[in-house]
Amino acid sequence: MHYIDQYYSIANARYVSSNYTTQLEQCAAGGSRNKKSLKRLAKTDGEMSIGGAENHLLAYKWGTGVYDGTVSSNLGFELGAGAAKVSASLAVTNGGHETGSVGSGLCGAIGSNNGNQVNAAWNYHYPGFGTGDFKGNVGQALYEYTTANKTSFDIKFVSCATPRY
Repeated sequence: MHYIDQYYSIANARYVSSNYTTQLEQCAAGGSRNKKSLKRLAKTDGEMSIGGAENHLLAYKWGTGVYDGTVSSNLGFELGAGAAKVSASLAVTNGGHETGSVGSGLCGAIGSNNGNQVNAAWNYHYPGFGTGDFKGNVGQALYEYTTANKTSFDIKFVSCATPRY
């Protein structure tokens, strides 16, 4: 498995209900591979979340298909002074299904509130034995806090893979 989870924060991101907010974005890209001759990879998932009982998830995105050998996603901070965009892309071959979800994923629940968890997955399509190629996905989660200059975050990330047989 090879995943990268990057995170970015913006203080005083938006003015909402007479207060400034802080936004945090997680951007993950990666995937898995089995020994090429075994062709056993069935699923792989990169899952991101934050700690805390409150739901702070503002927006999310994951790759949904391979175009010209790349799966990608774009998600922007919602800033009062203008737009800021974060992009992720990953070189993978065609085949299978890039998908995502919110809540508990293939690896289980991470963090203390499933409403904050975003999963970016790749699933094998039957029939066949699986794949030995590198497969994965990219995903992003944008969180917003009612604190204007929040500087400490409880960031969660986990990845996992499942063999076909």
